[in-house]
Amino acid sequence: MARASSSHTAAGAAALSRGGAARRTFGQRLLAGRLAYLFVLPALAVVLLFSYYPALSALYHGFTHWDGTSPATWAGLSNFQSFVNDPQFPTAVGNIVQMMAYWLVLALTVPLVVARLILGIRSPRLQFICRLCFILPFVVPQVVTILLWKFVYADTGVLNELLKAVHLANLQQDWLGSPAFAVHSIMFMGGGVVAAFPYVDGFGLLIYTAGLQAIPGEVKEAAAVDGAGPLRTFFTVELPQIKGQLRLILVLTIIYGIQNYTQILIMTQGGPGYVTTVPGLMMYQDAFSNQDFGQASAIGTTLFLIILALTIINLRVGRRSEAT
Repeated sequence: MARASSSHTAAGAAALSRGGAARRTFGQRLLAGRLAYLFVLPALAVVLLFSYYPALSALYHGFTHWDGTSPATWAGLSNFQSFVNDPQFPTAVGNIVQMMAYWLVLALTVPLVVARLILGIRSPRLQFICRLCFILPFVVPQVVTILLWKFVYADTGVLNELLKAVHLANLQQDWLGSPAFAVHSIMFMGGGVVAAFPYVDGFGLLIYTAGLQAIPGEVKEAAAVDGAGPLRTFFTVELPQIKGQLRLILVLTIIYGIQNYTQILIMTQGGPGYVTTVPGLMMYQDAFSNQDFGQASAIGTTLFLIILALTIINLRVGRRSEAT
């Protein structure tokens, strides 16, 4: 009995000793990593200052009247009500829904099809060259691409001159100045996650390529043994295996579509009238044209909440589909 008791006591003491050693080891590790934390601290400070602070400031100032310089005064929900009651609001929401739906279809299909076709090329060198051709436009700033499209759509631009050259002058339009064509002209450009025509974005192409290459060869071989052709293999084997990539592109396109206003600011500034305006442009104009930073913050907060809600819904639906 004495021996058993002493052995239990010794085991308990050893356990406590190991726990203390583990605790000391953890503390020692923290202390040993203090130099690394010091290196991370400047980057963390920059992120807090230029990312989190503006976001929290916008969240607060959305409920105030503020011109950016004078002390803010509490406004409650009046900024949000003013945004919803703005005559431009229905048009802006309709435009963003149209654009986002169109860009979603393009982002989820065109780069995926091109990625699969490139992987079907037998020569690895030729595959690399094809991918490189679609990735190189990354080096061109977005503003340059938008200005080129503005030149294409000009009254004497490439599109109208091309129609004239093929004896279709009756189809010439003021593409950006006509209420009937302005929104669709901007949609046709693509943008952000959706590259400009022909809509093969290098980022999406690489994401889809990585997903397709990660599919085990045995799975494709089993489908081939079952008699599945290339098209059936793509839809029944490959497509279900890249759901993660599809969800990623879906989320990024939604985020970009809701936030986007760069193209419209450069191309039409919301005109003619406010036919091409979007919520992001309304936010920009309130902040930098009207000096109403409270109203702009309310619009930004609204867009943030919509993006957050859509992202959460997408993630939950994705988890449920994986579980089933």
